[in-house]
Amino acid sequence: DFLKSKCPSCLYNPEFEINFEEFYDFISGEEEIQSFLIENFDIQTRYHAMKSYLKYLNEFEKLFDLNIETHMEQKLIKLIQKKTQIEKQNNAYLPVSRDIHDVETNLYCKIDIIEEEILPILIKIDPNIKKIFAELIDPDGTNYVRKDRYLKAMKSISLYMAVDKDMSHSLSRSEMGTLIWLLSGEEPNDENLKSVIEKLDANGDSAIELSEWLDYLATL
Repeated sequence: DFLKSKCPSCLYNPEFEINFEEFYDFISGEEEIQSFLIENFDIQTRYHAMKSYLKYLNEFEKLFDLNIETHMEQKLIKLIQKKTQIEKQNNAYLPVSRDIHDVETNLYCKIDIIEEEILPILIKIDPNIKKIFAELIDPDGTNYVRKDRYLKAMKSISLYMAVDKDMSHSLSRSEMGTLIWLLSGEEPNDENLKSVIEKLDANGDSAIELSEWLDYLATL
């Protein structure tokens, strides 16, 4: 009934033919079909997983940008005021200082602000994530988080969230297969998938928690 509603003329045309590539393109472009496959057959296409991944990553980036805006502006204002004051005292123009350049190019935010925004979301997925998350985004213990380092961590977390199609907060064998597929661009064979899961599954429960996934990435 679902396919009839999407393409009734196709089903009633005896001469109608469609190859696999055409069918794949068709289901990949239909959000309704993607949801139908997950709900009824527990199938998540790579297209759907990638779309979910980009959505999560975009949301996490927006959270960071919202929190750094005020902090960055205050820092820049102070540095520019100092530069202007020195120029007036010496009656000479100064080139843009390294400090100002660093603030403009290496955006950063206080770690407690990031943790306040992000940790409640992640702890619902895995209660053991707090320590690992801090080490990921601030490995040097500076209490500040650079945007590039933050985004690198959130890419790994967004990948995990994107393939957790049943929202169980742990990844099954098939979900891990989709995750590896997204990372490598190739669908893993059974031997490779088994090898990766054995390395990740620290507690031996045959499900991969977020903390296990991030611990594994830290060893690469």
